[in-house]
Amino acid sequence: MKVNDVSKIECKFFHGSMYGVNYMYEVSPDEMIWANYFKQTGSFAPDHREVNNAPLREAQWRVIMDAIEPIIPELKEYVPEARDPSEPEMEILDGPNKYIFKLTWNTDDGEKEVEYCIPPHELYDPLIKALQAVAESLVQ
Repeated sequence: MKVNDVSKIECKFFHGSMYGVNYMYEVSPDEMIWANYFKQTGSFAPDHREVNNAPLREAQWRVIMDAIEPIIPELKEYVPEARDPSEPEMEILDGPNKYIFKLTWNTDDGEKEVEYCIPPHELYDPLIKALQAVAESLVQ
């Protein structure tokens, strides 16, 4: 698949209860569906930002696509570990780091959402910076 086939990006990072580190971005070519992040990171960062359903200009989407293009050849689909069905399912809210990276692709059969392993940080970090820069330009 190619960069022009991307129709939605979802990047989320949860770092236990460390205030000021988490981020969540969900963006499509037409809008920043949701951005929830800290302008600066670190414990007790005071600058929480949120953007919801903000229209994007074509140039803003291009900034994001330029950042994601080098990642595409490195993508490896995330395969969750098999879980013993007899064990109760639970979500730990104050625990290890958790990344979620999903792309929705336009295919001949419609849209297909795929979750990927986090690419190497030298490729992934520029995408997060681009998402934050675009989100920051939308803060009013």
